[in-house]
Amino acid sequence: HMPELPKDQALTDSLSLLSTLMHSKRLDILLLLHQQPNTSVGKISTLLDVQQSFVSQQLHTLRLHQLLKTKRRGRHIHYRINYDRLYRISGALVRLSVHDVVL
Repeated sequence: HMPELPKDQALTDSLSLLSTLMHSKRLDILLLLHQQPNTSVGKISTLLDVQQSFVSQQLHTLRLHQLLKTKRRGRHIHYRINYDRLYRISGALVRLSVHDVVL
């Protein structure tokens, strides 16, 4: 008999987020934004040497999961990591690990 998972929206969000983060370029974008907060799409594209449209798609996905905050500067949007969201997600993952659940 498997233990029942906690019915917790934060846990559901965490599991969904994990699948989002399994994409290596999204992780690269987050690492870049950790090192250089408030960076524009164009600069991210240049620094990671990928097309701007691809970066925009990945940023959109990360924004859907509320992992990024934005700030408009003129015509450009600058991105930074939403650390509060990451901390809440990590707390939910810790609660999951306490239940010894095999996924």
